[in-house]
Amino acid sequence: MFQQIEVQSRLGSFALHLLIATLGTLLVTTILSVIVSWIAGPHFASFIALGPVFLLPILSGVALGYPVAKILPARPAVWVWVVPAVLLGVNIAGMLTSSYERPRIWVEEFGPYTQCEACLDQPFLTAPFVGCIGYAIGAGLLKGKKVNT
Repeated sequence: MFQQIEVQSRLGSFALHLLIATLGTLLVTTILSVIVSWIAGPHFASFIALGPVFLLPILSGVALGYPVAKILPARPAVWVWVVPAVLLGVNIAGMLTSSYERPRIWVEEFGPYTQCEACLDQPFLTAPFVGCIGYAIGAGLLKGKKVNT
């Protein structure tokens, strides 16, 4: 059903997977959270889209990672979580240097979205990181299948 696309370099393949994993997961998560918000209300949508659950980014990542890894070489896809992890780690390290932010690191990055004060960290750092983990898991599901990597 899917035809493998040839990418000239491993770095190019990784960059494509990273772009799809981060932006695609954010887009799918946003669409799903709007739908869930209409059905179950905005508080529930916020609860499963962002901290502490991050269910929608994980599911979005898996749903994107599996089919995209059938089209693009799958091996680089399992490493897309590394770049968002580094960005999240740098942000957390920066928060550790501030005596004001240090006690709130867990809430700001992973805790309930309703309790955070600087709420842009979760949708733009933590959710893409978690979505990329889901993407890598989705791509990793092809590991046992016969697919060109």
